[in-house]
Amino acid sequence: MNTPPPFPVVGQCIRLRQYVPRFNSFLAKPGMTGMVISVEEHALVAKMDQPLSDNPRMQAIIEEEFGNCIQWYPLDFPPTAEEEGYSVTALEDFLADCERIDCAPASA
Repeated sequence: MNTPPPFPVVGQCIRLRQYVPRFNSFLAKPGMTGMVISVEEHALVAKMDQPLSDNPRMQAIIEEEFGNCIQWYPLDFPPTAEEEGYSVTALEDFLADCERIDCAPASA
């Protein structure tokens, strides 16, 4: 059995562990699946298999603006006097929200 790398790679399939809110645009639900399409130091992107909105009009906007993708960026919580920079990296945010899964289709 192969052990996946400790970080996401392009082509890796994922399942959301928890709700993932993105601005006022959408709230992705736990259990949704997708595939990592971009891994950069400043951002990770996954294209989701399911629509990110139950509203067809809103889903059309999500498709146009986001390509039905979720993006993870570094989070900048108010730093303390001792801390500088981002308090949560894009990778830490991604790993909190996602579990990596096998991309093989489910057998019938």
